[in-house]
Amino acid sequence: MVETLSKLDSENIKKEEFIRHQTMSGEEARTLIVKRKTLKEQLNSARDQNYEADKKKSELEPRFYKKSAELRFEYKAFLTSLQDFCSSFHSLNNVQGIKWSEYEYDAASQEFINSPRNKLTELIDMLKKETERITRTLEDTARDLQSAKQDLEFIQAKRRSVKEEEQEQSNLVVQWKAKQWDVENKYLEQKKSLEKVYNDVLAATYDKIAKLYTKFNEIMKCKEELKDLGEHILAE
Repeated sequence: MVETLSKLDSENIKKEEFIRHQTMSGEEARTLIVKRKTLKEQLNSARDQNYEADKKKSELEPRFYKKSAELRFEYKAFLTSLQDFCSSFHSLNNVQGIKWSEYEYDAASQEFINSPRNKLTELIDMLKKETERITRTLEDTARDLQSAKQDLEFIQAKRRSVKEEEQEQSNLVVQWKAKQWDVENKYLEQKKSLEKVYNDVLAATYDKIAKLYTKFNEIMKCKEELKDLGEHILAE
């Protein structure tokens, strides 16, 4: 905008210099005077618009930088939590190979601008699939335990009907039951712990992502407003 105003000033000076060296009729002189007056009015109007644009920019910039700083801080905290969560997945062979620099704010925001499907969403999807896989494994273990319990009940029923083998079967049942009880307790503890971690982290993750995307869109909207305002002023 400043360059446009300078260009208009330069053209105005050239036209005034040209007029001073021309021989013209009164009508031509009056026409040029009117044009000169119109040009000056347009130049003053452009200066006023430029002033308003600078004023609007000065008002919006602090809000933009504040929102950007808040978003950057929250994203950093979110990324730290995500790293801790990934470390709990010992079954993921490629967790140690994750380049977390690719998920930092500047890289992630630029990639989000280019496409909503980015490395961060792909990582979250991978963690979700791994959690679902572990859950299925635990469910399979639960079915195996249920089958083992049914076998145990069958053995107990058979023991009651075969008194001569009562002592031998009793020892077998006690050992089997103790083993299965230990396995079942470990399974229940692991399942409970995993379900709590999964529910807490997944809920926090999606909540953080929703907030970060909302704030990011607000910042991008603010940028677009500044851009549209500048283009509108230049067009005029």
